[in-house]
Amino acid sequence: MVIGLTGPSGAGKGVAADVFAHCGAYVIDCDALYHEMLLTDEPLRKELRAAFPDCADDSGGVDRRRLAGVVFADAEKLRTLNTIAHRAINRALTELLAAHRDENTVLDAPTLFEAGADALCDVTIAVLAPMELRRERLYIRDGLPPAAIDARFASQHDDAFFRAHCTYILENNGDLDAFRKTAEDLYHAIT
Repeated sequence: MVIGLTGPSGAGKGVAADVFAHCGAYVIDCDALYHEMLLTDEPLRKELRAAFPDCADDSGGVDRRRLAGVVFADAEKLRTLNTIAHRAINRALTELLAAHRDENTVLDAPTLFEAGADALCDVTIAVLAPMELRRERLYIRDGLPPAAIDARFASQHDDAFFRAHCTYILENNGDLDAFRKTAEDLYHAIT
């Protein structure tokens, strides 16, 4: 079974993914996969350098922080980045899913729907959390200033989108033990 795990920034997807891994799932962190590809996938790196020359770094890759600052402030540039990145990530996901076809696999993918990777999934789960809790997490985790957090939130789908498009919703209201238990119960019910 392939489970798509998604939701807005700071909602708790990583915690849910850890729970699913503990339950025996093979978890593909699509952000980590993309970051690895930024270091190793030369066709991706070349395409990003061509599209965002001001974000090139000294190693022949792309400075992720500079790129984030550019794309989260410009919807058209974000679309360009997503088109390039999603095509490359879906290529890699197809290969990984083929290699792990006998395992329950979780795609931890913030942009699951935007990338079209939901088509690879049997079910989809969104992790949702209150806005203030998400804001606090991004400030602590990523050290982002309020304006950068607001720009990131503005570039993502709202809770209504996830409720309408996902098979299941995991609510994360800040009680970590309760959230982990709910995530574990859902995983076992699905698989």
